[in-house]
Amino acid sequence: MSLGIGLILFSFIFFSSAWAKDSIRWIHVNYLPFGIVDGPNKGKGMLDQITKFMQTRLLEYEHQECVANIIRLLSMLEKEDNACICGLNMTPDRENKFYFSIPAIIFPGVGIVTRKDLIHVIGNTKRLSLHKLLKNEYLTLGIPADRSFGEKIDPIINKHNKAKNILYIKGQSLNKSLMEMMMFKRIDYMIARPNEAMYLAKEIGKEDIIINIPLEEAEAYLISYIACSKNERGRQVIHKINQILEKERNTTQYRALMEKWLDENSIIEFRKIYQSIFFNNRVNESDNQ
Repeated sequence: MSLGIGLILFSFIFFSSAWAKDSIRWIHVNYLPFGIVDGPNKGKGMLDQITKFMQTRLLEYEHQECVANIIRLLSMLEKEDNACICGLNMTPDRENKFYFSIPAIIFPGVGIVTRKDLIHVIGNTKRLSLHKLLKNEYLTLGIPADRSFGEKIDPIINKHNKAKNILYIKGQSLNKSLMEMMMFKRIDYMIARPNEAMYLAKEIGKEDIIINIPLEEAEAYLISYIACSKNERGRQVIHKINQILEKERNTTQYRALMEKWLDENSIIEFRKIYQSIFFNNRVNESDNQ
């Protein structure tokens, strides 16, 4: 009797193990509006949506999810054997520690965000020079203190850092505060990615009265990737993700995942960039196999 029970238990354990799916632990970061981990728009961020897109095409895996800050997520990617994240920038150090997909995501570059009623003052809605704009003493720029906008924009701001038409603010939810100040005409423009600007404007019901204008001095885009733990399991997952990307990146469905929080002016600019990068194969790609 005990032998029979033992055989049944062995068979149950064996076949359960055979049927069990490998798991992927997807890490989410609260980075509005790219990663939204709580509130009414939870899960509707660009990176959230791309993660779901991948999950529905990796049906051979069980998908688990967690939230972490940037320090913890890097530690998890390094120490856990099944962790992945959507939207990680590649650096030489990270390449040594994680497996990266081929280019998966395009973040629009930062631009000028202003009210539409100021278009007649600003003039050009196609592209602006921050350096020239700061020379206009009648227009006030609002920016978060200590925030970096990149190696091309920061020197321009630093050159004008004592100008009376720059207002620095500190505290929490800085971009939201700047958006509200712009609505109350305490400032005239701010610097942000168009996705950020549209999301914040929608939160306060003002999305119809703002416009995002690209900056001449800013990078037009930032390419980002999906990364997984650097082991055999992670290598296999990245290989499958690369196959999905090669099939889906050139579709309007995949592109639309990155356009959700963009205004009309920014969508036109974004599609030009997307076309030049993904459709015309202007990026160097390598499969971590």
